[in-house]
Amino acid sequence: MIRTTMLGVIAISGIATTAAQPVQLAQASATAPSFAALDANHDGKITVHEASANDEMFVAFKTLDANRDGELTPAEFAAYAPAKK
Repeated sequence: MIRTTMLGVIAISGIATTAAQPVQLAQASATAPSFAALDANHDGKITVHEASANDEMFVAFKTLDANRDGELTPAEFAAYAPAKK
């Protein structure tokens, strides 16, 4: 029982820590896409389909979609911080 509780606390702590930090991409391109460039239909959000236009954004999409609604808002997109070389 104690072990299960501790594992749950550790798992929740890891999720909270991960969500608070910007997504760092291992092999980011020199120019990261802008929100406007990815928002192909200009509805103010980026869907996974729109994100697929950029490989790095497509890979990061699930992590960036904080509320798991399948769309990135400008606030969620702001967590996208490509690694600098």
